[in-house]
Amino acid sequence: MRRYVSMLTLLAVAMVLISALWDCPAAKARTTDVKIEENNDKRNSREVPTEKVARGKRGRRLTRVDAWVSGLQGDKKRIYERHGHPTSRIRQDSMGSVLEKWTYSDTGRTFIFKGNKLVR
Repeated sequence: MRRYVSMLTLLAVAMVLISALWDCPAAKARTTDVKIEENNDKRNSREVPTEKVARGKRGRRLTRVDAWVSGLQGDKKRIYERHGHPTSRIRQDSMGSVLEKWTYSDTGRTFIFKGNKLVR
């Protein structure tokens, strides 16, 4: 009887794990493109289908990173395409101008931007 109960318990745990991992939206958040549909009734509102919304901590993080990358322009975009995601990014606001410092620790390179222009 104990073997029967333990086998059923193991089978139930395995089925729950497989069903949880089978349709993981966080893993698909980066690979699938989100298409924004416009509602004909209200031109100013855009709706994202509920199955495409990033869920979980990892999904939200990947969505923020993808939005940040798509908004890059100028020298920042060129440096990002060449070197990838920086190891650290530091923004410094001094007297009305914003300097952003990107550091790549694996290559030992540092880039400083003022706006979208590369300073050095």
